[in-house]
Amino acid sequence: MTDSTPDKDTTALVLECYARGYSTRQAAERAGVSTQTVERILGEAIAAQNRPA
Repeated sequence: MTDSTPDKDTTALVLECYARGYSTRQAAERAGVSTQTVERILGEAIAAQNRPA
């Protein structure tokens, strides 16, 4: 796995951290990715919620 292509487990961990109120840096450290990757994962998750079903 690279920072540019996080796997499902990493994505799930980042989203769990977000739900628990972790900062971007804390989530990145816990998931072992960059803060940029955390921001991208969160942005993609929010965008997915806004798409019509």
